[in-house]
Amino acid sequence: MSEKDKKEKDHFGQEAVLFKRRSSFKFMYSLLEMKAGLTETEFQLGFARLVRAICRHEGIDCKKIIQTWTRTCVKNDTEQAQICKDSVGIVSKKTILKAHPLVEDVDAELKQLEKEAQEAQEKADAYAGAFDASKNSTETDSNEKADAEQ
Repeated sequence: MSEKDKKEKDHFGQEAVLFKRRSSFKFMYSLLEMKAGLTETEFQLGFARLVRAICRHEGIDCKKIIQTWTRTCVKNDTEQAQICKDSVGIVSKKTILKAHPLVEDVDAELKQLEKEAQEAQEKADAYAGAFDASKNSTETDSNEKADAEQ
């Protein structure tokens, strides 16, 4: 930790220093993201020309070339998960699952959650049924004792 950071920590506290670092990281990364976007545009044009040249050479008629590029970036999964947790009740469950860092297939996750909820309900019903059965048997035993006493 630099001398300047130590002074800021003493004056503003640890949170201010962490916020400063996090903010500067996001700012530096945003510049890199902008450069990557420009490079991607140039690369897509060049790649499309290459594919068309190969198609022409092979005698293949290619009318439309669709390219899908996925950029990845460093993310704070803990922060993103916390945002998702805090969004419960504000936005839909599907929207939260789309933004959650651990979920890759939202529809599969929704089906799994539904299945787990159904299993939990069945267990709760079986548990409640066990008490109802014991209550009924206790009432039956009480009625039999009362009949026997008469």
